[in-house]
Amino acid sequence: MTRSFDHLVRAAAVAMACMLSSAVQAQSPGYPIKPIRLIVPQPPGGTADTVGRVLAEFMGQDLGEQMIVDNRPGASSSIGMEAAARSAPDGYTLIVASSTGLVVNPLMMQVRFDPLKDFEPVGLVSEGTVLMVANPEFPAKDLRDVVALARKRPDEIAYATWGLASPAAVCMQMIVAATGIRMNQVPYKGGSPLVADMVAGHIKVGFADSTSAFGPIQSGKLKALASCAGPSEVIPGVPSFKDQGIDYDFLWRTFLLAPAGTPQPVLERLNQAFRQALARPEAAARLKDAGTNPMPTQPPMVDLKPIIERDTILLKKILGETNAKATSQ
Repeated sequence: MTRSFDHLVRAAAVAMACMLSSAVQAQSPGYPIKPIRLIVPQPPGGTADTVGRVLAEFMGQDLGEQMIVDNRPGASSSIGMEAAARSAPDGYTLIVASSTGLVVNPLMMQVRFDPLKDFEPVGLVSEGTVLMVANPEFPAKDLRDVVALARKRPDEIAYATWGLASPAAVCMQMIVAATGIRMNQVPYKGGSPLVADMVAGHIKVGFADSTSAFGPIQSGKLKALASCAGPSEVIPGVPSFKDQGIDYDFLWRTFLLAPAGTPQPVLERLNQAFRQALARPEAAARLKDAGTNPMPTQPPMVDLKPIIERDTILLKKILGETNAKATSQ
């Protein structure tokens, strides 16, 4: 019994020594000394993936180490968020996290992470909007027409989102709160497969991020009906929800985060590289092309808490008026 206990004590001591060594190594002036994993909780091809690859390229140049994008889609980004929250806080795992994982998911579904306690902010990457789009065959030219059709055919029209708990789903709930219409949600695992099905005519109307929808809209394979939060930076001229009588908007934000407990010197080094990346004209141009509004002129370390709390209050109001939950759609 004593021998077994001594063995456990020695094993615990070795484990603690390894953890301390890792933490000290991360705080050393030489950080980073190996590649950094950047989790993107969405499939390749969408806005989050584009943001991740831009950050990986330009931050990696400043840090002098490769940043490897690790796509972890599923459960409306919760799988990737959980993976990041459980990773070692040593500066070698980061995540591109959007309003989906930080605000929408915790309110609309059960998650195994706390958006305020399990992450440290590196920076606010961008802000953007969600577009309501449709196949050219869909008989609506704008959001008002969609509402009129849904009132004539309640529970008959299907609409696409990239997840039951996603900004796309939130945008629909804004419409429901304002108009009382009933449509059937068809959730996809990401913006790219959603847009592909819409172009093919398998589903006629839905919501998409600007990155996924830009090409098909430009080529006439899709039409833009509305912007969920103000004008689109990428596709000018699309009327907003407010322009069409829906008195809500939801700005989709994207952050770069590290696991909670990441040493402050590491966070500061990452933030320095992050701000250098966003200040590069070519990086900012690629982010704008992805349908986002990059935020290079921000304080050195963004305070995540008030942003999440503000968006949560807005979303609670919307969901309270519609009694919406991810599991009920």
